[in-house]
Formats: sequence, C-alpha cells, structure tokens
Amino acid sequence: MEDKEKLRKIIRDTRLQKNIARDKISELLKQKGIKYAESSLSRYENGITESIKAEVLKGISEILGLNLVEMYKFWFTHMLNK
Repeated sequence: MEDKEKLRKIIRDTRLQKNIARDKISELLKQKGIKYAESSLSRYENGITESIKAEVLKGISEILGLNLVEMYKFWFTHMLNK
C-alpha cells in the first residue's frame, strides 16, 4: 500500500472508529481557522482528490488524536513522489 493510501485509510478508519462525521471534522477545522469542506474530506478519503494540505492534515490529526509526526511522514513521502 502506498503512503498516500495509508494516510487516507488511517484518517478514514480513525474517524469512523471514533464515530465522527465528516461534517463535524469540517466544523472543528473551521473553529481552528482552517477552511476544509465536508465534501473535500469525502473526496480525499475516497481517493478522488490526490493530496491534502499540510495545515489540514495537522488539524485533522489533532482532532482525531493521531500522531502528527507519523502523519507528516506519510504526507511528505507522498508529496515527494508526486
């Protein structure tokens, strides 16, 4: 599995495990000053959108309680291989 797919899977699986809807993630990101629509998260999780901005990844990681360093490793590797 490629890093970009691992990152998507971790975000989606963790979000589902914690029972947090995409619109709730979008709302919480907005509270952090990050604009990211529920539809954008859906497209990212489903592989329609290839990449995610670092600030969005940071916000999602904080909301879901994910290890930011690990998430950035997957993100950085993906960005280098684009």
